[in-house]
Amino acid sequence: MPGRSACSGTPLLLLLRMLAMNVPVVLVSALIAWSAVSFILGVCAPKWRNGYRFEAALVLTAHLLILAIYVRSYQMVVITPPGSPPSRAGLRRLTATRRSSAAADPHNDDAALLIDSHRVDDDDSSGSAFAREGATPAPGSRAGDDHFVDIDQDRDVVGGGGAIEAAVVSRPMAGGGAAHYSAAAEAMPDLVPLTLEVKRNGALRFCHKCDGLKPDRAHHCSTCGVCVLKMDHHCPWVNNCVGFRNYKFFYLFIVYTVVYCAFMFFLLLQQFLNAINAPPGQDQDLRIDLNWVMLILLSAVFGAVIFAFAGMHTVLLISNKTTIESMEGARRIRRQDNTIHVGRGANIYDLGAAANWRQVMGGDWRLWFLPVHSSEGDGQTFPINWKVYNEL
Repeated sequence: MPGRSACSGTPLLLLLRMLAMNVPVVLVSALIAWSAVSFILGVCAPKWRNGYRFEAALVLTAHLLILAIYVRSYQMVVITPPGSPPSRAGLRRLTATRRSSAAADPHNDDAALLIDSHRVDDDDSSGSAFAREGATPAPGSRAGDDHFVDIDQDRDVVGGGGAIEAAVVSRPMAGGGAAHYSAAAEAMPDLVPLTLEVKRNGALRFCHKCDGLKPDRAHHCSTCGVCVLKMDHHCPWVNNCVGFRNYKFFYLFIVYTVVYCAFMFFLLLQQFLNAINAPPGQDQDLRIDLNWVMLILLSAVFGAVIFAFAGMHTVLLISNKTTIESMEGARRIRRQDNTIHVGRGANIYDLGAAANWRQVMGGDWRLWFLPVHSSEGDGQTFPINWKVYNEL
């Protein structure tokens, strides 16, 4: 995903910026190509020439198989968009679908939460007028109370995006988070998704750069210039954000990096030791090659570093956390009664290691380690650990 945030400047500068951002991808691709050729010429070719053809064919087949899955994983994380929140029209369709599901299954916890989040006070005789005058009462309040959200009169609260932004960025009053969310729900009932995460003042998370709502776990990437669903981080080595739709490919890429480096390291180290211990002049194929030495060192260093990195992401994956979430101090969560609770160290998305693994890798175990799409969900709403949620 080339940097879409660069929307100004001359075409030449934009071209240079795009080329510069792709330099890491070119370097990684060149390194993989050099390592593959060096391994084949340094290990497989000598075995074949010395009559160990079955062993050479076996090593070559294993190498090409690992290389193919490795390269495909890297290609997929580079070319697959991480996913962005839907447009306002798409959000309307999404919300309508969820409401239909909620009406069809009132016993579903997710459905109940959705219905509750859009509930408007039954006595709307004062509330509606209050809203038309520029403020929306909190649940249970009346026009004379101070539990309300002041909506900026300078904004167009009737047209297009005005109602959205006015409700979302309205100033906090004594009503707190409940008033904020109710204001947004009344101003744009067809656009409020099933969100649990809110801002400090209880307002919906709204991105002014993208001019749209942020689903839970979504963040704005300043490099790409867009909001990213379940954003993990921006990776310059793939020139892309790592998010909901390509996190599986990123995880497979780092896992197969470790496998590829370990495979080359041990076989090249064996070849290197054979060359050292060979009698002088015994076999020209056993002479120490500089490519061997460089590849052994690089595979050892990269393998060790990426092994630690892959271990970290494995822990995050089975804990249902992103890199961003692992560094957050606290998360403000909206309860079913629209009160706001601060969850410090609590992860409402953690369903257990097995369920967390399936969310990313998919339900079919045969696809877990293949670079194909198999992640569960839509990246906008996520299954909730209701025990943790209710204990906030």
